Amino acid sequence: MTDLISSFSDNAAVFAFQPNSQKDVIDLYPLDPNSNYQCKSSLVKTIDYEKDDLTLSDINFLSWITEISDTKNNSKRSRDDTLNGSNQKSTVFFVNVFNAGKIVVYSGNEIVNIIKNKNDIIGLATTGTSIWILDSEKTIKQFQYNSSKPLKSFHLIDGKDEDIMDFQMLEVNRDGPVHLGVVTEKCVYIIDPFEKIPSTLIKLSVFGCVSLKYLDSKHLIVADLDTIKIIELNDKIDDEPYNVIQVWDFKVEKIKIWGDNIVAFSTDNTIGVFNKNESSIKCVISAQKAEIIDFVVLDDQSIIVAWLNVNEPNFELIKLQDVNNESEIMITNKSLKDIQDSTNVTVTNKSLPEENTTKIQEEGDEEDKKYNKTEQREIANKLTELLENYTGKDDDNEILVSTKSDKWNEDLIRHYLIKNTNTGFLGKLYEILSGKITESPWSFDNTMHCKWLKWILILFNIDDYMSKANSMSAANKKKHFNNATLKSKRQLKSSLKNTTATLPLLLSIQGKLEMLISQAELRQEMGDLIVNDKSKDNGNKKANIDEELDNNTEEIAYVNGEENDEDVEKHFVDAE
Repeated sequence: MTDLISSFSDNAAVFAFQPNSQKDVIDLYPLDPNSNYQCKSSLVKTIDYEKDDLTLSDINFLSWITEISDTKNNSKRSRDDTLNGSNQKSTVFFVNVFNAGKIVVYSGNEIVNIIKNKNDIIGLATTGTSIWILDSEKTIKQFQYNSSKPLKSFHLIDGKDEDIMDFQMLEVNRDGPVHLGVVTEKCVYIIDPFEKIPSTLIKLSVFGCVSLKYLDSKHLIVADLDTIKIIELNDKIDDEPYNVIQVWDFKVEKIKIWGDNIVAFSTDNTIGVFNKNESSIKCVISAQKAEIIDFVVLDDQSIIVAWLNVNEPNFELIKLQDVNNESEIMITNKSLKDIQDSTNVTVTNKSLPEENTTKIQEEGDEEDKKYNKTEQREIANKLTELLENYTGKDDDNEILVSTKSDKWNEDLIRHYLIKNTNTGFLGKLYEILSGKITESPWSFDNTMHCKWLKWILILFNIDDYMSKANSMSAANKKKHFNNATLKSKRQLKSSLKNTTATLPLLLSIQGKLEMLISQAELRQEMGDLIVNDKSKDNGNKKANIDEELDNNTEEIAYVNGEENDEDVEKHFVDAE
């Protein structure tokens, strides 16, 4: 596991995070509901893997166990325990799977159990107080978190000859049965592990499945590489052809169920919220100039989002009411925002010169304007109106002006594109922007248009997107696509190919010219320095010579009858 480690426990009581500054360390942040799920730094516990003769880079899987116990007859409670009702407490255990089939269970930063499996572990799932593993021999085993002996063991039948991509527990509902989901490259197998002879309940042909969850006993949420689907299940084991009752275009890393909503963590570190009854995305959650690293569903009314503020995790409680009222939620650094809002003054650094302070104030004002929600909604609505009423090339200039506005930023552009995936606007935007850039790629310097084109290319496969025209009605096809779109794609590709082919040569020439200019400037500076030194030396030498002549004249001693000419002349006059 080489990615950044960041993980909430299922009950949101603890958050595990790997700090960048230390190699073999994970910090455990206890989250207190009484303080809005924030954590005091003094309460953070550290797991030192090196001290336990373990290596963090050897971790392959992580998960959590939550044990709920009765506190009526037990007055002692550790700091790692959280109350659940009047007579119950929940204790969280951190499950780590290492290379060579080794499972280590932590309570806080102390090891409470070590399980050794004969074969490498290729899948981990947890439910209740049980750990489920899938090993390289395609054997599924169940362990109690505090025991090293398996409670159950059986061999995988369906999918045993395929590469396993994912292995997870699927809760049909809160109080219902639990199934095992085995994901291969092309299929999903759902198994009932609690039967006397475990058997496959459902087989679905899904390519590139990333995550899956039960919405209810009759519906399954399946997220593949590019979409999220709600699939209606029937009573057949081989559920083909299955009925897709809802689909959204969204690139997903994982999904969770939140009442009637599906919460999806995307590959670009944003969170999308989808309602099962709505065809478009309900809300997009992102962090201003920061990165969202994980989230957890707390209850039917709220979720907690972890985001990275510099190198420290911060936590934000998002209410369902906010998601219902806002199509976009931007998490900001509240400490700075609260100071500015409460004082309504600009805080300056007194050690800076006045002109630098003014510059900082101007940049701050510009940033505040940049993230003004009302202005952002207005510019987004205006662009939507222009695209909806688009009639031809005469409207291109208005769309270019609208997308060039400095009220846009990369987050807003990305959210707008994701939200309007199914509207047909992307093909039109791509055609207009690519055409503008293709006209003069070398002299084109509008960074905002480049950001638009970049995110269209990153988020969507243009070929697949344009191929959707085949399934559209004639009216929609005429409205959203035309023959020029494919031509624009070819022209842009050709133009960028030519410019990128010549770019290395031009950069090389530029580097040589800059080197020659630097050498010429250095020669000029050295020449000026030498001339100044010579002039200074000559001036000093002349002054020294004159001074020496004066001194010599005053100190001449005449010997052997020699006399000064002036004295000779004087004596001659006296004699006459």
